[in-house]
Amino acid sequence: MKKILVPLDGSENSKRALARAKELGELYKAQLILLTVIDNGRFFSIEFKDELIRILEQNAKELLEKQEKELEDYPFGVKTMYKLGDVPDEIINVADEEDVDLIVIGTRGLGAFSRAVLGGVSHKVVTHANRSVLVVK
Repeated sequence: MKKILVPLDGSENSKRALARAKELGELYKAQLILLTVIDNGRFFSIEFKDELIRILEQNAKELLEKQEKELEDYPFGVKTMYKLGDVPDEIINVADEEDVDLIVIGTRGLGAFSRAVLGGVSHKVVTHANRSVLVVK
């Protein structure tokens, strides 16, 4: 196992998923890839869509920077990224693009901003990903 993808949204479930991914990463000497996805499909009818997406992008960057800083002593590498799009599709796409060995995902997310690890998202990822998926409660 060389790469582990961890979708994050700042929820307690995503924090637990990251902790489990870190344990596995240390065991297998794997790089961690931290991903936050902004579901831009929900904003097409909002008048201030561009401004809202800009704010959500900033929130995503801050979340990823915080998590990366907390992992600064992780010896096998941490990569961060955020994407805009359909959350489960983006998780699956990144898993394929990065050729990850495992996706570690939480069961539920925070809400409108943080659609990265909702129960429906984790179900779709488990069902459609061509990668192994560990769902953390």
